[in-house]
Amino acid sequence: MGCETCATDIPAGRSDCPTCYTPVGAPAVLPGVKIHSVWTFGLAATAAVALAMLADAAVLLSPVIGLQLARRAERDLDPAALDQAAVLEAVLAFGQTAIVLVAAVLVIIWCYRVRDNLDAFAGSAPELRTGWAIGGWFVPFANLVIPFRVMADVARVSLFRAGTPGLVWGWWLSFVVYVWGGQAVSRYDLGQFTELPLPIDPADFAAHVDYYQQALFRNSVVLVAGVLAAVTFGLLAVRVSRAQEARIARGAPRGPVMPGMAVPAP
Repeated sequence: MGCETCATDIPAGRSDCPTCYTPVGAPAVLPGVKIHSVWTFGLAATAAVALAMLADAAVLLSPVIGLQLARRAERDLDPAALDQAAVLEAVLAFGQTAIVLVAAVLVIIWCYRVRDNLDAFAGSAPELRTGWAIGGWFVPFANLVIPFRVMADVARVSLFRAGTPGLVWGWWLSFVVYVWGGQAVSRYDLGQFTELPLPIDPADFAAHVDYYQQALFRNSVVLVAGVLAAVTFGLLAVRVSRAQEARIARGAPRGPVMPGMAVPAP
């Protein structure tokens, strides 16, 4: 007997498909259950995350320019160069915040849609309800775990895995380091910046040079984690979206449906 979801031949006596774990005799998509198209949102979320990462990379690497301006200020004893560095960081941070907000909205919408689709897939048995695909991002401390568990459910069912795929672990661990590590570094950098002496003599200018050198190193660690998180999310979004669209297509009615006709179960 062939599986309706993945076309695998199911051995006699087995109650579910050995590949996708769909129960024997169950359709690829349960009739009457709402489903969402996810491919477009998956691509949009992936593109937005990539753009947000580029914007954040500009912020995280801004100490490169700050360092050059601080060295020029040290050489020329010109405090105005240090003011230019501070203005540059503020402008980049403002633009980055706007782009990140757009990316976050698209990611959450995509997460909701792919999680909601699981309810239409026989045998999916997700651990968390659909609402957590949105709410899980906003509950303090719980947002360290819930989005990961939602994605684990989605990837396991969509990609036909018995357990959580390693790609989900790689995405979430790098994302946590990127977000929480980035916040810690940002607060530390702000504290260090506020303690810098007013540039009056050469020694004061040297302190600004040291600050930008150290900030660049700390930010580079955060940047590596962020790039890894963006890449792994993109891979997950594309693979999950493609897999769900393929399953939905297999569950679509076969043949034309005339007005007034009942749609046959997949």
